[in-house]
Amino acid sequence: AKTPVISVDTPAAELGVPSVSIDNKAGAHQLMTHILEHDHRDIIIFTGPAISYDSNERLAGCRAAAEDAGCKLPPSQIIVGEFTIESGRKLMTELLDRGGKLPDAIVALNDAMAIGALGVMKERGLTAPEDIAVTGFDDCDSAPVIGLTTVHAPLYQMGQEAAKLALASLTPEGPAANHIIVPTELVIRQSCGCQP
Repeated sequence: AKTPVISVDTPAAELGVPSVSIDNKAGAHQLMTHILEHDHRDIIIFTGPAISYDSNERLAGCRAAAEDAGCKLPPSQIIVGEFTIESGRKLMTELLDRGGKLPDAIVALNDAMAIGALGVMKERGLTAPEDIAVTGFDDCDSAPVIGLTTVHAPLYQMGQEAAKLALASLTPEGPAANHIIVPTELVIRQSCGCQP
């Protein structure tokens, strides 16, 4: 039908579809670097599904930051989950049920999993950051309420850029760029150990 299609969040260049995404890798690199600057080294990462573009890009950013800091990030410290509160609860429950030394920090690759993890910690009498530092990614509406350190995903700006691409796709020239990456921003709150 020759109707322009714009992909928001996941690049689709191989399909010839203009797309807009956030800079997942840079945002995760900045977040992981911040956690490492707290001298945390025993860090557990809760990822999203293995097929998730966002999760893979964020994990790559975490790995790069760890490598830059000379910190090892073995496979045992990377736990695959889903981008849901329930998944965060499940992963945290399993982690705590193992027993042994608590990790220094949990880097959840989205806020929903971080919220789930924090809920289980509270039920077990643990607090962030006193017992375990916890961070998320996305900066959802609940993040400032619970003092969650996270990465702000500029959804409004993504929508603007997608609309511009859609309008440009209606012109004979087409869009000037096939893929737009919108920068993210680290938002530091209390859950990582920083003061408000």
